[in-house]
Amino acid sequence: MFTKKTYSALANDPGLLANKLHTRYVYELSAEKQVKIKELIESTIDNYSDDKLMQLAFNSETKRLIAELIACKREPNWQKVIHKFLKGMLNILEREISRARRIRKPARISKHILKAMKRLHIYKEGDIVRVEEPSLDIVKVNYISIFHSPEYDGKYKSWRDTEFKFSMYFDKGIFVWDYINVHRDLRGKGTGTKLVFFCEKMAKDLGFRRFSVEWPNRSYWVNKAGYDIPMNYRIGSSSKKMEYTHEGYKEI
Repeated sequence: MFTKKTYSALANDPGLLANKLHTRYVYELSAEKQVKIKELIESTIDNYSDDKLMQLAFNSETKRLIAELIACKREPNWQKVIHKFLKGMLNILEREISRARRIRKPARISKHILKAMKRLHIYKEGDIVRVEEPSLDIVKVNYISIFHSPEYDGKYKSWRDTEFKFSMYFDKGIFVWDYINVHRDLRGKGTGTKLVFFCEKMAKDLGFRRFSVEWPNRSYWVNKAGYDIPMNYRIGSSSKKMEYTHEGYKEI
């Protein structure tokens, strides 16, 4: 379905427009504002205009990226791609508006997470654990296994080191995998799956019952981690290596 130009504008590095819109409107926005975005998306689907699509921009960067996407309008299947992307967003927003529920954030949550990470099966003294609280309702965690990241040089590089990142949205009661990778020497040994289940168990103990991962590797997150990825979340063809999947999701 995608052409290279449309895929690059919507989903590829360095822009990652689709992920930026998904994170903003699904995870970060209040329910009241989600209702307004839902109405905008419905209107755009029913009666498309460039102006309506541009209204999804929420800062100067996404405005520029949406303009680049609109510039691809003459590409084959462009309208189908936009329609399917918006339909997937609409479906997820409807779920969030109806299912999101606040859970209590414990006092000293950072200390709780730091203590929990030391029980991780790969943990060794010197591993990097960063816990940030960008707002009262959001906690972000970044873990780097130094021992299992032989090429680590202090900088982030995707798909190289043994590293994972997740966000906990206490106002919505949803745990989100932002990134997870294990070094190639650990692959095929169940290490990544153990990391997933360990962190999800920690989140369940805090009261989380809803879990999400953006742009997932479908075979892994469905078959190994038990996430659901409906067809209407998927755009493109994996055989052509140009695909975008809104998210994987599960409730426990």
